[in-house]
Amino acid sequence: MHFSTKKINTEIIAKIITLILLLEVNNALMPLYLELLLNGFQMLDAVSINANVFNGFTGNKNIAAASIAVKIPFALFLLSNKSKGWYIISVLTLVLGIISIMFISARASYLSLFAILLGSFCFGFINKKRTRQYYINLAISLVMGFGISYILVPNSTGNAMAKKVATISFTEKGSSGRNFLWNDAFRFGSENIVSGGGLGSWKIESAPFWNAHGSEYLVPYHAHNDFLEIFAELGVVGLVLFVSIFVMVGYTFIKRALRKQEGAAFYYFCTLSFGAYFVDSVFNFPMERVIMMLLFALLIILSLTNTATNEK
Repeated sequence: MHFSTKKINTEIIAKIITLILLLEVNNALMPLYLELLLNGFQMLDAVSINANVFNGFTGNKNIAAASIAVKIPFALFLLSNKSKGWYIISVLTLVLGIISIMFISARASYLSLFAILLGSFCFGFINKKRTRQYYINLAISLVMGFGISYILVPNSTGNAMAKKVATISFTEKGSSGRNFLWNDAFRFGSENIVSGGGLGSWKIESAPFWNAHGSEYLVPYHAHNDFLEIFAELGVVGLVLFVSIFVMVGYTFIKRALRKQEGAAFYYFCTLSFGAYFVDSVFNFPMERVIMMLLFALLIILSLTNTATNEK
């Protein structure tokens, strides 16, 4: 009840997250900056890049890309809100965010980014009063972000990016081997449907399955799908409760965005951020990563909190 009566300023929250994102993308792109500093534009002659060096604060490129993707909607909100003095910061953050995701080359983050950008184009349908300037700002950001990426990313890597996007699917090849993990987690959950194996048990319970797949493969700690991992560990009751969090938060954001009440625009972009987190939950394991869970917790709090905004 405390969260439901306490009003917060959405613009301040968006500014804080955008500044964190700006710091995050600059840290992730530090290898690119160093390469440009040391070798200048000779890097344009490179035939490939090592995407693993763009891991930022996380130590893993996939986590870095996902963390960047879920924060991008807050920079988009500032872009739509015409926040004084924040136009350049918002555009710069979006441009660097796009470049970093393109360099990192992670499938799930590609999917999240494209979904966010599609949603950002649909924003004008619910907020027509600010459409023209918003779309101009958005177009500038996208042209710069993807344009610079096209110039700097080596051709072979760029072709690989396109192939990755084209092959995203739930097949064995399209999921980069995740199908084994998903099938094993679902099978174990189905065999222990009431109570599961216990919270945190999948790290151990997955070993026998991978022994059958081949002893040379390292046993993974996670199912690369939070929903299936929860199902394996906590059974159907745990899965229903976990899914209910996504349903309730998503429903709240969508309802507030469509009502065109105070803070509607902010909740629209919260929906896009929450959608990006959902995508990462399907393909990875954000519930095991503090940097992802912090934003997940914030989104839950925002769904329970009234807002005071400076939306224009």
